[in-house]
Amino acid sequence: MKRVLSFIMLSTLVSCGDLETSKIENIKKKTEIKKEDKYIKMIKSSISLKKDYEVSKIVFDKTKVSKYTVEESEIDLAKTIIKPLSSYSTKQLLELPESKRLRCHVVVPSTISKESLRNTLKSILFKKTEKDKNIDVVEIFAYDNKKDIGNGYTYGKILWSPEGGIGKVTSKIAIMNIRDNYKTEVNIKAIVGNLKINEMPTEKELNIYYEIMSEKYYDMQEEEFLPAIMRKYNIKTEKELNDIFIKVLATKM
Repeated sequence: MKRVLSFIMLSTLVSCGDLETSKIENIKKKTEIKKEDKYIKMIKSSISLKKDYEVSKIVFDKTKVSKYTVEESEIDLAKTIIKPLSSYSTKQLLELPESKRLRCHVVVPSTISKESLRNTLKSILFKKTEKDKNIDVVEIFAYDNKKDIGNGYTYGKILWSPEGGIGKVTSKIAIMNIRDNYKTEVNIKAIVGNLKINEMPTEKELNIYYEIMSEKYYDMQEEEFLPAIMRKYNIKTEKELNDIFIKVLATKM
């Protein structure tokens, strides 16, 4: 009888032990889920509290804004990943909000001054951010000729972003449009405003330059296509052709 009782007591203790272990495991799982959901809930709660914050002040002189043409404009969406991917769970990655990045390519007069270009770029930036306050990053590239688009800006650019850098848009910034750490970085090339009238390429010289730079000649040797260009534009010597190319190239550096 004692053996039976001992066996019953032992079984009870084991069962209780298993029950306690099961409870602990469940608590652990719930804790892990809560830890994972905490980040997601923070985002969701932020979305429900979303409001438009004042855009960081963009100061420019309206009287010094030049005429311009927006030739291309595109919007890119990207997850607000600011840490190594391994830091996020799959669920967190799926729940991350997207940042909105605007890229514009504009053409300005070749005779524009540095001061006018700076104010023109800032005025375009102001218009774009006022029109769509959900834009998180803006890049505007300025050219003197639309044929240069895609080959690097020739006159200047402006970047508007957190701390003046790329890849720094956090989930909080993307969700709540907080712009208090935003900076506006303007880069203008030395050539702007420094070209004399006689140094500016003529329309014919520009056409020759763009003909030489054309994609259709990428897989050809110079001796294969330069003679055809010389005949097309009635150029007598290779030196004359080289002088024209260098003259135009100097305005693109």
